[in-house]
Amino acid sequence: MEVKLFKWEDRFVLNNKLLDRQHEKFIAIINEFSMAIDSQDCEGIHHVFYLLIHYVENYLIDTNIKLLECNNVKYLKLKDQQNKLLERVKKYYRKFNTEKPTCLEFYNYLIEWFVDYIDMYKKEGYASCL
Repeated sequence: MEVKLFKWEDRFVLNNKLLDRQHEKFIAIINEFSMAIDSQDCEGIHHVFYLLIHYVENYLIDTNIKLLECNNVKYLKLKDQQNKLLERVKKYYRKFNTEKPTCLEFYNYLIEWFVDYIDMYKKEGYASCL
């Protein structure tokens, strides 16, 4: 089964170079996961889990610092979403190492999380703080 690549769309643009670059990186990670699933590359799948954890823990630090300076309430809501993603990544990674579940389920979760995250960014006006 071929997992189609997730494409950047105009609706994801926040007109903030920092955010748009970070979100493009996230989509690139999702697509690397898609290719690893398609090729049944177990090592590649492990690498994607590492990339996701690194992305959430490190790449988003700049954004979080700036949001914290701007509005504490907005920061806490965004940080909660990021923590949920990080916990889900870690949960799937543990599950992947023990039960070998379908990666497609997690792939779909990543796309759903990203779209919801962008919608929240737009609704709450986070980009204006950065």
